Amino acid sequence: MSSLYPEIMLLGLLLFLIPATHYLLHVGHLIIFLALCIIIHRVLYEERPHSTYLSVFYIAVALGGLTGSLAVSLVAPLVFSRLWEYPLLLIIISLIFYHPYAKVALSFWRRTSRPFHAARLLPIGLLIGMIILVGRDSTGGTVQAVHRNYYGMSRVIDAPVTGQGQATVRTLTHGSTIHGIQLLDRNKRNLPTLYYHPTGGFADAFAAMPPVARIAAIGLGTGTIGAYTRPGDILDFYEINPDIEMLARRWFSFLADAKGRTSVMIADGRASLRQYAKQELLYDMVFVDAFSGEGIPAHLLTEEGVNIYLSRLKNNGLIVFHITNRYYDLRPVIKAVSKRLKLHGAMKSMLTVREESLKPVRTDYVVLALSRTALQGFLAQGWTALGNSDGIKECRSWTDDYVNILVPLATKMNLSIFPKGPQLR
Repeated sequence: MSSLYPEIMLLGLLLFLIPATHYLLHVGHLIIFLALCIIIHRVLYEERPHSTYLSVFYIAVALGGLTGSLAVSLVAPLVFSRLWEYPLLLIIISLIFYHPYAKVALSFWRRTSRPFHAARLLPIGLLIGMIILVGRDSTGGTVQAVHRNYYGMSRVIDAPVTGQGQATVRTLTHGSTIHGIQLLDRNKRNLPTLYYHPTGGFADAFAAMPPVARIAAIGLGTGTIGAYTRPGDILDFYEINPDIEMLARRWFSFLADAKGRTSVMIADGRASLRQYAKQELLYDMVFVDAFSGEGIPAHLLTEEGVNIYLSRLKNNGLIVFHITNRYYDLRPVIKAVSKRLKLHGAMKSMLTVREESLKPVRTDYVVLALSRTALQGFLAQGWTALGNSDGIKECRSWTDDYVNILVPLATKMNLSIFPKGPQLR
């Protein structure tokens, strides 16, 4: 494996340039990481000192690991606007490998015939060519802004979309997750897009609101749902990442053009709602919209979390969960929590073709209420009531003391390896 380190480095660089939109790309990164770890540990073994100096050697290895962890976790987000430490480390490792393995790699050409030379040069050439092609435009559009902090990297990208019509859209991405899209056509920029389109779950939930409504939204994104507000409405966003608010206000107009009054609080949504529990601040809807990414904020789905939402609701108020996700099916978790708390629920999943997206847009919503009466309008519009015949697998309810992230992962992958557990407290 050590003689193949040039190919491993080139493959790692190529994977870095390709947007990670499929789980197989993550698997590829893990394979590259495993290969590099094997080679590095071999170098450490071969360069080990005499037993007299082993204590110093082990201390040096430990300090190196600590220094590397601090550099990547604490320093890199402050120094780099992008994930430049990835290719930088590949270059450094390549230089380190050159000394012990350059002769091994070069001896290949002396020991083999021309057909073998071609067999190795071909993949190397292909990798270099793909790196050049992908490196020219790995974002699929014009990058307007890039911001990185301890929550990750966010980008604003303008790109043309050829779907049902010719459109130019502005997209906010966080890592590999899309957090919102806005049409740049002045006549269409106030149209709600992507997960919040006018035939989706949020539109149905907003239609159930009183003439003047107050809504709490956990998760800002681009502030797209501000397009639904009417004069007199109050929309309070709770967003934990300060860069998201800055990007939403500077590069998108949903907040500025909202007809209702909008505000953004930089804080954890659950903690903030609990902090206001003793005040007379009640909402017609608590909209929980923080589940589109790879990392699920599990504390927003526990029994304790839902109880906090309930404490902030008016009579006949709604808790609406937007749970569209590539990797997790969170419907079993919400169903289990609603059953434990004796709530009534309904769900809506749909796939629709949108002007702003090249691919059909899938959306998954679940709404919870204290009374079944509050859900009658949803059921009349084709929502499915949560119950014995909803087709959702049973699982154990999540609490602050118990979370099993493998259940929604297995459900999304259509695996039946997690039986229903006992309802323990």
